[in-house]
Amino acid sequence: LNSAQLEVLKLLYRFRFASSDVIAQYFGKSSGVFVYKRLKILQEQGYIIKRFDSSYRIQGKPATYCLSPMGGRMLQEHEPPDVTINIKGLYKNKANSEAFVRHCIDMFIIHNQLKASYGGTLKFFTKSEIGIYDYFPQPLPDAYFRLTKPKQTDQFFINLCYSSQPFFTLVREVKKFIEYAELGDWDATGTNLPVMLLVCESYSLQKRLQKFIASALDSFDDEARFALTTQSVLLSGKSNIWQIADDPETVLTLDGIVESID
Repeated sequence: LNSAQLEVLKLLYRFRFASSDVIAQYFGKSSGVFVYKRLKILQEQGYIIKRFDSSYRIQGKPATYCLSPMGGRMLQEHEPPDVTINIKGLYKNKANSEAFVRHCIDMFIIHNQLKASYGGTLKFFTKSEIGIYDYFPQPLPDAYFRLTKPKQTDQFFINLCYSSQPFFTLVREVKKFIEYAELGDWDATGTNLPVMLLVCESYSLQKRLQKFIASALDSFDDEARFALTTQSVLLSGKSNIWQIADDPETVLTLDGIVESID
């Protein structure tokens, strides 16, 4: 495989699922035609799996792609010795729900927006990449990223929150993160605990979560930090979009969130 094909395999391992348009967006192209031939060759060789049926056409949904176990083994051959590809997890790809696929693609799109906004200062790690480290919170966030600047590095966790999710599951994840912050497991890294960013499907869900988090933080110390926005606002490309959970009247940039903590 050439380097461009291997990069597609790496992307599908990192984000689990993608459409041709989202992959093209990653490469800075306006059309999925740019990567379609690449995907077709990888599919024919058995390295990736295409998900598409007649219902997709009716709903106007694009085909989605994921890495096959064979593709995972090929990718492992080209990775450095200290990088381990979880081949076993790839066997679950065929059985994953449409909601899971949507979640993966939405996170890929969010990554692309952050990459467009922050360029080379962004270092982004998906759930597939951080799962091997025992100091990350459980359940794992959807992603962890750093913004590296001349004098400091700002760190963030990020989770997508959907209106279709039972609210108690979102509440449980918030509580677990607060408890994790209290335990201090992140201290093993020698850095400040990353801010938890919650990207909500709707503004009504954002308000509901903000209200709960503000109340929950009253019962704990101020180690855990949350900031919220909606998917549509994040994808607008604006930077001044993050509302602090216990101060919803304040809207900040990512830089501003870190400065407000310091």
